[in-house]
Amino acid sequence: MNNPLQTIKHLDIAPLLESYREIAKKDKLDGFNVFTLTSDLYYRENYHSDILTGFLRYKDEGSGRYILLEAFIEMLNAARKSDNKASIGGFSNPVIEREQNRIDILIKDENTTRCIIIENKINDAVDMPRQLPRYYEIMSQVENCHVDAIVYLTLIPDKLPDRRNWSKADCESIDCRLIPIPVVNSENKISLLANWVNPNLTKISDLDVRIPFVQYGRLLEKLSNNMNKLEKVKELSRVLQDTDKNESLADDVFSLRDMINLLPEAMADDLGVCLLQYKTNEKLPFEILKWQPNSCVVNLGNQNMIYVYCQFNQKEAYEVGISDFSKNDRLPNWLNERIEQQHLETFSPHKISIDAQGGLKYEFGYKEKSLVISFVKKLISLFQDSKK
Repeated sequence: MNNPLQTIKHLDIAPLLESYREIAKKDKLDGFNVFTLTSDLYYRENYHSDILTGFLRYKDEGSGRYILLEAFIEMLNAARKSDNKASIGGFSNPVIEREQNRIDILIKDENTTRCIIIENKINDAVDMPRQLPRYYEIMSQVENCHVDAIVYLTLIPDKLPDRRNWSKADCESIDCRLIPIPVVNSENKISLLANWVNPNLTKISDLDVRIPFVQYGRLLEKLSNNMNKLEKVKELSRVLQDTDKNESLADDVFSLRDMINLLPEAMADDLGVCLLQYKTNEKLPFEILKWQPNSCVVNLGNQNMIYVYCQFNQKEAYEVGISDFSKNDRLPNWLNERIEQQHLETFSPHKISIDAQGGLKYEFGYKEKSLVISFVKKLISLFQDSKK
């Protein structure tokens, strides 16, 4: 068996790892986002259809124009131009409907009976048999509408409708109207984010609309990145399962996985050794304890504790907090205030947040072990000073 630490240099997976890292760098959804707060919902197909319908219905109070609808049609025309198709005209009296005849989003012009069908596959739902041809037939033959376009919204670029049940007539009717629009496209082609969301952020005067529009764009980017990362993992799975070509590679990866699973415990033990050496050198009266395998706890006496939890995470690898078990609560505000006033700029933790008991916790990145040790030493020093 090869050395598992050399696995990442394997010719078959090195390009996969590099492309995965490039995708991960684009994942910028940090901080507050109203859409991720509804985390149980934004993976549902109808959720996105409802949000898109709301934005398309937005009417600017000053001009009386449907700014985002107009911009959406401009994006469709840009896509049609690249495919040498005729442009779509404006809608003078638009109505945007949800689930009419089971169509995700339907844009109609009441004055001309023209319409645009939008099929939302942002959450990668599968196509039903003859789904788009059926919608076209309903709108053109039953509703007597002229279908200008059929928009196929997807997360993954180049994804197209499933045509296995389509007739030749179906293909002829749909192909001239079909406009696939991915959420993000890395090849500078038309996409929902680059050609609809981003160009129109400054055109929305109403903050109640602009801010959600900005945050929805960030959510779309995150979902697209997640999907692209999953595709790379699928590629990795196929490489590992190709036993004829990579007989020992899977075993190496499993060994590496087991080592990674033990990393948090190793990180905590390493911290404990460093702090124990500090205690010995400075002759300080504290103990090093372990609550869980991935923890390093400094017992300062009188049930005062500094704890560090470790996890294998690039940005939030070390979580440092302070406990006073005699009060079943976090330590007095004087300590947090002193840390904030004198030392946060020096130590620059990745994130400061509130734990379940209402106390502050300080998080540091994986490569910031020396900062964590210095920070814990400073906390110990503050405790010692408070006793003088």
